[in-house]
Amino acid sequence: MKLMKKKLLFIEKKLNNRPRKIIGYKTPNEIMDFELKFVA
Repeated sequence: MKLMKKKLLFIEKKLNNRPRKIIGYKTPNEIMDFELKFVA
């Protein structure tokens, strides 16, 4: 069970740090960080 969670976290990190053409070659993490600056 622990190995599966570790593997999922690895995959999540890899996907969230991959640039996407649809969002101007930014990563989902960059977009989330930018958006969170304007909350609260």
